[in-house]
Amino acid sequence: MWRQDGSNTPSCSACEDTPLIARMICVADSFDAMNSNRVYRKKLSREQILAEIEKNKGKQFGPNVADIFLKLITEGKIEWE
Repeated sequence: MWRQDGSNTPSCSACEDTPLIARMICVADSFDAMNSNRVYRKKLSREQILAEIEKNKGKQFGPNVADIFLKLITEGKIEWE
C-alpha cells in the first residue's frame, strides 16, 4: 500500500506527485480495516482509530487528507457505529 513517507518503496521522489485520490483511498481503506473485525483481532475502538490516524499523519497518511478525514469525523459528517 502507498505510504506518505515512502517507506514501502525504494525511492520516494514522486510522493508529492501521488494522486489525491490515492491518498484519500489510503486513509479510507485503513479506516475500514481498523473498523472491521478480523480473524486475528476485534475492530479497534473509536478512540484507537482516531489516535492511529493522527499518529500516522505524514507517515502512512498524507497530512492534509488525514486532517480533513479527522475533521469530518469530529464534525459528525462521517458516521460509524
